Amino acid sequence: MLKVKSIILGILLSQQALAGLSIPGISNSQLHGTENALSKAGLTEFQDEVVEEKEIELTAGQNHQAKVWNLTEAEEKRYLQLMQSRSGIYYQGLHMSPIDILGLNARNDAERAHFAELAAKQEAQKVAQNIAWNNAFYKRITSFLKIRRSLAILIHHLIHLMPINRFNYNRAKPCFYSSSRMMR
Repeated sequence: MLKVKSIILGILLSQQALAGLSIPGISNSQLHGTENALSKAGLTEFQDEVVEEKEIELTAGQNHQAKVWNLTEAEEKRYLQLMQSRSGIYYQGLHMSPIDILGLNARNDAERAHFAELAAKQEAQKVAQNIAWNNAFYKRITSFLKIRRSLAILIHHLIHLMPINRFNYNRAKPCFYSSSRMMR
């Protein structure tokens, strides 16, 4: 009984200690009453990583990348600016798509929802293609294995159904060598 009381007391004290913990920029969303995703996650203010908007002229490769990822020219420019800021260091080598970077750094819930929808559509397309490929592969490999199995069975039957008189058992001599006979 003493152990239970000490555990309950420890839990109560730890909750009191955590309740007084204060990290700048992080707070309880109920205090602010806002309904956006960042405040629900505990963030009181949004800090955009793009410090100043630069006028960027997109190259042919960058325009192509925007088309591949279904991004507008403005979204591609923002992605490029983000990759020149902290995001370029944070996400380098993580194989994240431009949509992921833009979604993580969305300035509001509407932007976040837009990039989430783009990512979901592209992921659904990729999954559908994977399923179609797996189904086609499975169909071909099973037919291939059935053919191989059929050939193996046919060869087995041909070998065992050969007329016995074609092989003269009297002339066949067993070759049993022991290691001592081989040494001589």
